[in-house]
Amino acid sequence: MHWRQSRMNDFLSLILRVRDVKPPAGFKYSYHSLRHMAASSMKAIGVSDQRVKMMGRWKCIETVDDTYVDPACADTYGCYRLYGHLLPSLNRLEHLARRPEDLRRW
Repeated sequence: MHWRQSRMNDFLSLILRVRDVKPPAGFKYSYHSLRHMAASSMKAIGVSDQRVKMMGRWKCIETVDDTYVDPACADTYGCYRLYGHLLPSLNRLEHLARRPEDLRRW
């Protein structure tokens, strides 16, 4: 099934409302916010450019870096939970071994 952008935005708004998540003042969440979050999170944990490009279905990694990636995005345990499967297995294990304090957050 293919959803139009407006339907994706409506669905995201519903989920955020149910979860009582509010955007910062002057900002509105949209399905594009999810693309920004995904690209920023993947880049923060060191997912290869090729995989980031493939996952977001972008044609050019420069578009991702220039438009979607927030360089202030930290490499949190949540990033690893969502996108760690895109890393070679050794990188995932090494990160968890170095930062066990992150495990307590989940």
